[in-house]
Amino acid sequence: MITGASRGLGRAVACEFGRRGERVAVCFHQDDEGASRTAGEIEDSGGEAKLFCADLREEGECERLMKEILAGFGSIDVLVNNAGEAADGLILNTPAEKWREALSLNLDAPFRLMKAASRAMMGKRSGMIINVSSIAALAGREGASGYAAAKAGLIGLSLAAARELGGSGVQVNVVIPGLLRTGSSSHLSEEQFERLAGENVLGRIGAPEEVAAFIAHLSTMKAVSGQIFNLDSRIRRWT
Repeated sequence: MITGASRGLGRAVACEFGRRGERVAVCFHQDDEGASRTAGEIEDSGGEAKLFCADLREEGECERLMKEILAGFGSIDVLVNNAGEAADGLILNTPAEKWREALSLNLDAPFRLMKAASRAMMGKRSGMIINVSSIAALAGREGASGYAAAKAGLIGLSLAAARELGGSGVQVNVVIPGLLRTGSSSHLSEEQFERLAGENVLGRIGAPEEVAAFIAHLSTMKAVSGQIFNLDSRIRRWT
């Protein structure tokens, strides 16, 4: 089950699982065309895909979505909480409603989906939940206080869930993708990309497909839980 699978990293993750012959629940909100493209790529590569539409900001939608997926597939082995939105604003200019919106999609939705998925996973004493956080959770991001706070909260939630669910065979891990060339970074100029690439020890920006391959591999590691995998290779000054 991949949320935000109609584009960007979510599509790359969904297609990577498809290439591995998996059955993939392609979850999306508004981009029907993008979701259909993802499903088509999965089917073309030998996987199986089903489309599931839901507004994850709505509490009841998360429960409905999980019920539909379980009805369609019979079980759930992997949940990748990828859906998110970085749109925000400066703290002094952020109204309470905008703050709540940032937390609703980036933190509340993963919590609800984890809660619903873990029930099904505990029944068979196996399952992997991978929550996609952001380097903003560790370093902050000017103009995105709600997003940074939610992604930091997602890390804390994941570590707590790993402790609670480990005895039932359910694993929970966090992946921080780092800067990628996706729609969420389309506001950056080429000059900004070049500067950020210069901060990377590898001298380049990562690709969504690389992160997707890591996530798919992580889902097969039966002895790993409660870990934060930071794939952002940029060097920062912390003081």
